[in-house]
Amino acid sequence: MRIMQNKIAVTFILLSMLSLYSCTKKESYNRIDFFAMNTYVSVSADGADDELLKEIRQEVLETEKQLSAEYEGSDISLLPDSTSKTYKSTIELLKRAYEISDSTSGAFDFTLGTIIDLWDINGPSPSVPSEDDIKEALSHCGYKKVKIENDFFVKEDPELSVNLGAIAKGYAGQQIIDRIRNSGIKNAAVSIGGNVTVCGSSENNKNQGIYGWTVAINDPFDTSDILGTLVISDKTVSVSGSYERYFEENGVRYHHIFDISTGYPASSGLVSVAVIADDGTLADALSTALFVMGYEKAIEFYNSGEYEFEAVFCNEEGEVYLTEGILSDFTPNYDAGDGSLRFPQIEKELQ
Repeated sequence: MRIMQNKIAVTFILLSMLSLYSCTKKESYNRIDFFAMNTYVSVSADGADDELLKEIRQEVLETEKQLSAEYEGSDISLLPDSTSKTYKSTIELLKRAYEISDSTSGAFDFTLGTIIDLWDINGPSPSVPSEDDIKEALSHCGYKKVKIENDFFVKEDPELSVNLGAIAKGYAGQQIIDRIRNSGIKNAAVSIGGNVTVCGSSENNKNQGIYGWTVAINDPFDTSDILGTLVISDKTVSVSGSYERYFEENGVRYHHIFDISTGYPASSGLVSVAVIADDGTLADALSTALFVMGYEKAIEFYNSGEYEFEAVFCNEEGEVYLTEGILSDFTPNYDAGDGSLRFPQIEKELQ
């Protein structure tokens, strides 16, 4: 029996948007909602006119066409077998993707296109591939098989396929916030799938004397509920989880976050990871990388100081763990899962 699920973190968006916009009764924060990048996008900005929001929508659609492997003629679909130039912004993102792939030892890897296509999690009829097919697809993966020098992209293997799905939404969210800031607007929020990028403060929080936006993180066991909330400003919260896109076959769930060491969906003991960082591109990529690493390796990576970020982890046992820098900023939802979720670090502090 096969069960398919193609969630695009919709509940996360709705919960986040309710928290972000629940008390904007004066409508001074203008808002636009639309579908792009295979998910729902919502942009709200204090004092933004309709024309600016329409321009932002068009820019997101153009970014999708530029970066999506699914668009014929996109930069990514046309990446060369040898050497060629492409858009400078795409090259810069590819350089960033390579850097993070290398820093995480491939836990995040932007060259998994053949594996992603083989499993076809987002397609109408995904199924578990044969071991031979997985082995063959894996032979065409690996960030070390590409080089990016100056404005040129080179790949050793003509069949290697780039897929930026684990970084593009965070990148787009950051681009939007930067554009809004450059227009002179100080308070805004962008939600793209499991990524929320904000600057300044929400109207509701300003009225209460709180600076920042309140962002909710989904309960991965019940996406109609939340693990808890964070108040952030000038940051991104990016969530990766096994509950977002998956199918089930013979009682086993196969999700969309792949481990290059196996060619299978990552089996790390985690069901969701939220990363909080100053840069949306980094937050998006690291939420995937930490999910693949698993909690212990992720904490080692955090302690290494390679990047500045914070994270919220939820494991298969329903235990929620946080990095040190965010312990005091996270408000847990003790009622989630009818009280079945546990917050060991916070509970220890309360004893």
